Amino acid sequence: MKIHRKKLFFGILLAIIVAVAVGFAWHSFRYSDEEILRCTTVIEEQSYDEISIDGKPKLFVGDINSPSSLADATTIKDSLHKNRRFTVGFWINRYPLLPSCRGCIVTAGIDTSPDRITDSTVISLVIGRLKTTFTARRDSLISITDELDYYLRVHDVQDEGFHSISQYAARLRTERQHADSVLSALKQLTDLSQLTIRRRRIYTLLYYSDRKTPHRIVAKLIRRDTRNGLVLLQTADRQTPDGICTVHLLPWRRPITPVVKSVSHPGIAFQPISAHSLHPQHIAGSCRRGRVYGFPKLLVTDGAPLFSANGTFVGIFSNGRLISRRQVSHLFEKEK
Repeated sequence: MKIHRKKLFFGILLAIIVAVAVGFAWHSFRYSDEEILRCTTVIEEQSYDEISIDGKPKLFVGDINSPSSLADATTIKDSLHKNRRFTVGFWINRYPLLPSCRGCIVTAGIDTSPDRITDSTVISLVIGRLKTTFTARRDSLISITDELDYYLRVHDVQDEGFHSISQYAARLRTERQHADSVLSALKQLTDLSQLTIRRRRIYTLLYYSDRKTPHRIVAKLIRRDTRNGLVLLQTADRQTPDGICTVHLLPWRRPITPVVKSVSHPGIAFQPISAHSLHPQHIAGSCRRGRVYGFPKLLVTDGAPLFSANGTFVGIFSNGRLISRRQVSHLFEKEK
């Protein structure tokens, strides 16, 4: 009889503990509208291509696939005009149910092309275009500057327009020096030279902890999921900033969610000059058979987190679809 009462007591105690745990989880993993805003971050991605000769970086191009970027190639990295675009991601815990963010962010809207190009055909095509572009530019600049120099020799400082012509000639000489420096780097190539092209990316997170001023923090790429187009980033110091909210990857199957909520950033599709003009706002849509409706591209980008009507994290928005939290968890499986 005593044994039976003891078992009954422990059974009731266990049921109470489970009920409390379930209730705690139910309330803890439902996010308020304010928390949904704080779990979202804007990602600024800057990229450029680096051409190395025998392992040493020699030339820098904004994008080797763009003729206009090739025309702006330079030997000085700091003077390069980098490509810049904005997308959205969210802070996430690495392990289910546990506070384990450590500065991790998931997104689905950034470039996932290979970091390194070794295809000799592609590299030869790029080098050939650079030689053609800068040889033609140098020849044109030589012709123009020679004419301007002649004009400056036969005219006096007092002549009308002399100073304007002089300034213009000085600017063209600078452009000519730039073209000469690029061609000089290309002349270093021999039949035995080892050429590589690397895509360099710089990630900066812009998050709101007070809904007023965005804070900036540098991040690095950790892993890609090319199948679902997902990317895992992490802050450079592996620290989670104060004032933000992190989502949990719940281990159980997500419920059917006919209504989904997320965060919009009006104007982000236009790639604004400053991220300070991007202010997060709430937006709601619908989800049917994995497709998400009601999220205009002008307002919501790939990588935005999706929540159910009651605030439960259900997945990520990508290419008009809902990528489930189970698929998101694949980004962390190699760490376990």
